[in-house]
Amino acid sequence: MAIAVQPENSSRRASATSPRPRPRRVLGWSPRLLEAVHKIQPDIAPEVLDRAADLHRHLAEHKFMVDLDAYAKSATHIKVEMMPLGTGRRLPPVQVPIFVDALILNHLRECIICDETFPDIVSGTIRSKIYWSSVVFRFPGDWQWKIRPFLPPMLLSACWRNHKLNVCRSCLARHIAARLELGGHAAVPRCIMPSCLHVYDRSDLLIFASPETAALHDRWKQLSRLGSNPDFRWCLRPGCGSGEIHVRESTNLPSSSEADDPSRHRNRNRNRVTCRECGFAMCFQHRTPWHEDLSCAALCRCGTSLQRAGGCFHMTCWVCGFEFCWECLADWSTITIEDPRQGIEREDVWAHKPGCRFRSRKAASPVEVEDDNWEEEDGPTGLDDGSDDGSDYDSDDDHVHPAPELAGNPIV
Repeated sequence: MAIAVQPENSSRRASATSPRPRPRRVLGWSPRLLEAVHKIQPDIAPEVLDRAADLHRHLAEHKFMVDLDAYAKSATHIKVEMMPLGTGRRLPPVQVPIFVDALILNHLRECIICDETFPDIVSGTIRSKIYWSSVVFRFPGDWQWKIRPFLPPMLLSACWRNHKLNVCRSCLARHIAARLELGGHAAVPRCIMPSCLHVYDRSDLLIFASPETAALHDRWKQLSRLGSNPDFRWCLRPGCGSGEIHVRESTNLPSSSEADDPSRHRNRNRNRVTCRECGFAMCFQHRTPWHEDLSCAALCRCGTSLQRAGGCFHMTCWVCGFEFCWECLADWSTITIEDPRQGIEREDVWAHKPGCRFRSRKAASPVEVEDDNWEEEDGPTGLDDGSDDGSDYDSDDDHVHPAPELAGNPIV
């Protein structure tokens, strides 16, 4: 039986032709520094560490950072943060570790809001800013301002034109968070300075606000766009801030064609909607908390409960002064108009909503009727039968004047 024997030098030839593994670049960082990095980023790539080492070495050469070996030996606690650093190759930035406690912060700046003094790497002089920009030009990215307590002017140029940026990033973040949380969907993320009218957009919030605050801003913007929908209602429960579109078919709400029909008040539960977030009950028509013991017709548009105890059908809210027709809730300012030919106010019957008993030439004026069960003897009431052409005949000049808006009796 033949046995194949491999030559001794064959393995040497094979190893010589196979590619050798690329040696890892020596960083010059102590094991203590590497251990701190791997605690927050265990799977960090060697190329990222190389890039971070170049940045730290460059800052140390220009006296913006202490020597890392001395820092690792003297620091009681190694503080490292992952910050975005540009690659310079039109690629997305990468998160690199930066030892923030090793930075040399020789310049002090005071926040005008919290009155705290913060050490900064750059002073307020133009020469210092230009020198810093020239040093970090090779290493672009948001890390340049994330290591500083104050935002540079280039990030908030609209505010910088009106005032100095003497508010620290922490105060800005708390200011925007408080405005969005307390103001809800109506909150405007305006600049913290009263004299500045700049409104922060989403790109501004991504710079100095927390991710939770930026997400809340996006939610309010989305709900505000939905607010233009006629079927959208905000939850009125304090602290909820939710909103939703109440589909008329699923919630048994009045359709668009029924919205002006007074008969919708007969079934007052049709206007009852409930917030899915917290279960709070509201009136869809009046946009008020649900009125359990009152019909929708008994509420003013301001939400005040009203009760007609006799008298005519011309109602006035005792809280807001709103005047309306009790039968159809039409605005009284659209019902009464001035007749330029006779110099008196007349009633426009067509200003009453469809289905109202006063929306007819044959009906009496709401100010003349006090009986809820009144009937018109000369014909059907409550609906316009279309038999009237909407014209008034003037016997003086023998002309027909189209004036449907002047139909009805004078109001005295």
